[in-house]
Amino acid sequence: MNQASVATAPAAVSRRHRSARIWIVVGLILITAILATALLTRPSAAAVLDPRSAAPEGSAALAQVLAARGEPVGTVTTLSGVLAADQAHTVVVRNDAILTTQAVERLTTSVREHEQRLVVLGVAGPLLQDRWEPSTATTDPVLAADCTLPAAAAAQTASFPLLVQPVATRGVDDWEHVCFSQGPAAGLLAQGQTFLMSDGSALSNAELVEGGNAALGVNLLSAAGADSPTGQERIVWYLPTATDPALATSGSATLSEVLPTWLPATLMMTLIGVVVLALWRGRRLGPLLTEDLPVLVQSYETQVGRANLMQRNQDRNGAAEALRMQSREQLQRTTGRRHPETDASVLASTAAAVGLTTSDVATALQSGPVSTDAELLRLARNLQRILGSAPDEESPW
Repeated sequence: MNQASVATAPAAVSRRHRSARIWIVVGLILITAILATALLTRPSAAAVLDPRSAAPEGSAALAQVLAARGEPVGTVTTLSGVLAADQAHTVVVRNDAILTTQAVERLTTSVREHEQRLVVLGVAGPLLQDRWEPSTATTDPVLAADCTLPAAAAAQTASFPLLVQPVATRGVDDWEHVCFSQGPAAGLLAQGQTFLMSDGSALSNAELVEGGNAALGVNLLSAAGADSPTGQERIVWYLPTATDPALATSGSATLSEVLPTWLPATLMMTLIGVVVLALWRGRRLGPLLTEDLPVLVQSYETQVGRANLMQRNQDRNGAAEALRMQSREQLQRTTGRRHPETDASVLASTAAAVGLTTSDVATALQSGPVSTDAELLRLARNLQRILGSAPDEESPW
């Protein structure tokens, strides 16, 4: 291997690493976009079977067909709105888990008192819960009517992905009509003016054109021969919401049903963005390097280093204070006095021992400004004499 190939090998490896990081970032961005699209385009729980929604899971198409037949559909989101609609002939309720037992009792009592038809969509909530049992999903959701109920007979077939099994109390069937059945389970149960659809997806915009779904929805929600004032909403469609004060007590709704539908997608996108940013910035800073430090640092090296810093910064006062502090500490150990720089007996005895005046000893030990190199040199010599050593002729710098 020649010298040129040896020189270019690290550069090639570095280029490959940079290229790999770029593709990793691009892949993470694509994954983020795919996940965000999937989360944002998934069916909204609030729009399911909503007669105002044109989304695939909504029911705006059925509402328009009914309105064209002279039976406009009014949408309410509060229990008080349903109870106030005493002129409507049909009450359609999306049977959500957020419904409470108290709300169900008030609703069924109002429907019974006003002789209204009650159409219950789905079995997730407590409406009519004591009159059916859970059953398994169908292998083929398209089922034949197989009953004498006029709305079911007119449809002939309809889609029911989920079926329920009617309950018989005291040996008597609670339901007069059991339609779209498969074995003991059925998709539509009827008793008088009460109707239960085990799965209301047949009335959604996406499924309304399949088989007899449209005919079933129109005939089930209509009331032949029922009269009402012109412009009066003849069909009231109730969509329970978590903001309804009447549903504020001990509902069975889950946290995901109460939170906004956009919140999980937003949190997921934020989390992925933070992870991508952390990876990008982490690689930008590069890997950590380790460096061995000396195990033992001699004290004189520290002193020399501090002296060099003071010399570079011309810090004469700092150097003078360091010399005085060291001298005071040594005198304190020698004399046993706590403050030798102010103790009169220590100052007098020290001055007599070294041949200086008491004021010179006090000036040397006590703090004070030093403005020139000559003053600093004189201070150092006096401190050396006070400590009993021969004066050093070399400059303290």
